[in-house]
Amino acid sequence: MDSGEKGPLTTRISLAYSFSEADKWKGPGDIGPKNNFNFTLVQPLGEKLEIKFWANYNYIENYKYRSLTYDQAENLDKYYRLDFNESFTGNPSEDYLYYKYNWEKHENKDYLSVLTLQATDYLKFIFKPYLSQEDARIKTGYSKLQGKPGVQQRNRDIERKGIISEAEVEFKNIIASLGYHYEVADMDITAENYWINSDGSLTYRGYGIFSTTGDTYVHSPYLKVAGNGDKLNWQAGVKYFRFEDSASKGYVTQYSGGVPTLVRAPDLDRKARTYDIWLPTAGVSYKFSDNWESSVSYGKNFIRPYAYMPLISLYNRLRTQFQAAGITLNDLFDGYDIEESDNFDFGIKYHNSYLEINPTLFFSRHKNLLTNISDSRVLDSGKPVTYYQNIGKAKGYGLELPMNFFLSDKFTFYLNPTYNSLTYDRDIEYQGQTYDTKGKQIVDVPKWTVVSGIIFKHQGWEISPQMRYIGKRYGDIEHKEDIPSYEVFDFKASYTKKNIGAFKEFKVFLELNNLFDRHYVSSISAWDDTVSGASYYVGAPFSLKAGLSFKF
Repeated sequence: MDSGEKGPLTTRISLAYSFSEADKWKGPGDIGPKNNFNFTLVQPLGEKLEIKFWANYNYIENYKYRSLTYDQAENLDKYYRLDFNESFTGNPSEDYLYYKYNWEKHENKDYLSVLTLQATDYLKFIFKPYLSQEDARIKTGYSKLQGKPGVQQRNRDIERKGIISEAEVEFKNIIASLGYHYEVADMDITAENYWINSDGSLTYRGYGIFSTTGDTYVHSPYLKVAGNGDKLNWQAGVKYFRFEDSASKGYVTQYSGGVPTLVRAPDLDRKARTYDIWLPTAGVSYKFSDNWESSVSYGKNFIRPYAYMPLISLYNRLRTQFQAAGITLNDLFDGYDIEESDNFDFGIKYHNSYLEINPTLFFSRHKNLLTNISDSRVLDSGKPVTYYQNIGKAKGYGLELPMNFFLSDKFTFYLNPTYNSLTYDRDIEYQGQTYDTKGKQIVDVPKWTVVSGIIFKHQGWEISPQMRYIGKRYGDIEHKEDIPSYEVFDFKASYTKKNIGAFKEFKVFLELNNLFDRHYVSSISAWDDTVSGASYYVGAPFSLKAGLSFKF
């Protein structure tokens, strides 16, 4: 719902709400309920100052889908619908797979304000304060937790607050911006352990992980300059990013006289770390004519260390084995670093009344890639334990070739193929082991992807059949586990009518996904700390979705 500009103050308010709930397509349990609420306020204050405010609330509960092992993924006809157990058996060695022990809840609140002050005709100040809060509870069943089948509940209470301040100067066709991003985050992340009893009750075993941490900080000044002309456009900039991660002291629960007591566990300590990087960018485009345009760009990108909890949970699950090998949690985090990549793009765009084509060549160099390795110093069910470390180096090149063919004023045919070669540029060495990785494609990155279809539009109707193709992928760095390519066909149709009664817009839609009920692996994950090795998640079968939406 959008009010438009109202009253003498020209205030504008918009509201949006959505609710959804559905059965899982396999196994017991639901996806949802999911509630999402959005609020927007735009308020000019005179001719020089404007305030915008956004608020978003999102809440979702859902039961998890069970992943497959590689052996199971090789036999999808048999294991495609394998999921968590619907019934409680009374046997804890089986009941860790009970669906109610594999569940999660997420509640997110996000607030952003943008204050724009037009100080002069050439100078503008922009301030963007924000607040983000997350409250999550995630339950996972384990075959062994402190020696017995159990359930672990992870608790994530995170609050981030910060501000982006920017001064922008515009002179003729040149715009220069100088800004600073500051953020402080308070993260309380814990894990509580429970043993499963034969009567369905749970015995509290205390905190598997409890740590005291300080605040983390982000400092990021930046400068960017851009120029716009009739034919030539360009931009250049540089940003410095600094992330200060706080130290953490670890605790575990011990039972003294039957009473759970928090006890210091120095092997769970993590020392403070600082990660920083300089990030230059540059680009230029030139318009040769109304039909032809070319561009070239360079950018240095990064991903700061993330996914701490899977590594911490893995260490906790196999803590005795790690301690026997003389490995602390801090040793594992010594292998975390900032992922870096240098990216070059060269593009050409051509269009006329019948055709639009935009081929783009891209090249990249990657350093400190987060790579799933196995460590023979610690065994998990007789196999070397696997976990991530930032030790990979890779090079990439490829071609994106999006094409649109305008067959008539109603029909458009599109074809978007992408070739992406992203390979390790050397064998990986870790803890005395050498992995045969040189020249091998990165895990879960297909070389070929294709999206193609037809769009029909006429008098409010939009109909679109589509095909998606994903090429062969691998679940491990040495390509011992390969996942075959697949293609999926979908169909979408909608009808939109404007200005019906009190509605500005009324829309009804129908979606048919995976029309031919293709069995395929949709994603590969090595973040599953319940097992060593990759986990494989299958894509949804044929599904039908229908609905309606309206705007006031």
